[in-house]
Amino acid sequence: VKPDEARELAVQDKIREFMEQTAAGEFDSVALRMNLMVGQTPARVVGRKRLNWSVQIYNPGELVAWAADAKVGEIMPVPMRGPYGYYVFRLERIVPVQPVPFEQVKEAVKWRLRQEREKKLCGEMANAAREALKQGKSLEDYAAQNPRVELIHEVINGTTDIMARGRRGAEFVGAALALEPGEIAGPIMTNWGYYIIRCDSKQANERPVLNRENYVQSRQQTLFQELWDKITEQPETRDWRLVRSY
Repeated sequence: VKPDEARELAVQDKIREFMEQTAAGEFDSVALRMNLMVGQTPARVVGRKRLNWSVQIYNPGELVAWAADAKVGEIMPVPMRGPYGYYVFRLERIVPVQPVPFEQVKEAVKWRLRQEREKKLCGEMANAAREALKQGKSLEDYAAQNPRVELIHEVINGTTDIMARGRRGAEFVGAALALEPGEIAGPIMTNWGYYIIRCDSKQANERPVLNRENYVQSRQQTLFQELWDKITEQPETRDWRLVRSY
């Protein structure tokens, strides 16, 4: 895919036109008139230090620095760029830091103490389950006799299995991959709870056959991706018209 220089400049011209019109008009109405999308989920800068936003941009630090000193209604003088387009920001409001109400603090402390008690109880139950397994009881039998114990079947496709790491945590994935069929590990404590892991089966992933054609194609794809990342990288200059002047 070859970047379209003319289309890129047309997009930049439209962004400049939008920013010029919003300087004297309503942000949302100008965006609607120009058929531009207004984000439904606002970006939040927390404590003048951290950007809380689900959309990726290439230089979030610049947005955070601008928001720290901007006034309500002010529009960022330079658009931000991300993998999926350009973004123009307006400071909607400033929420002052307020002391946390005492009742809220009290409830949070009570919740934390309750969580600690439950964690301790779960740890004791996990240790009891491990002792029962050492005496010859199976996981299935123990779970059937203890309603609070849940049996989960998990398939893990290597250390980079993002889905498994998200479901159970990195500690779980690492411990499971270290087991051989029939071996048991645990209790393993994660943010999700306590686990006793049994490896039922293990299968080595087949490595792809690397021939000359596959190698050349892989290198071409890698070089193209590096080139495209360089092309779409936002420059350090604040003159957004020179975004491609590397």
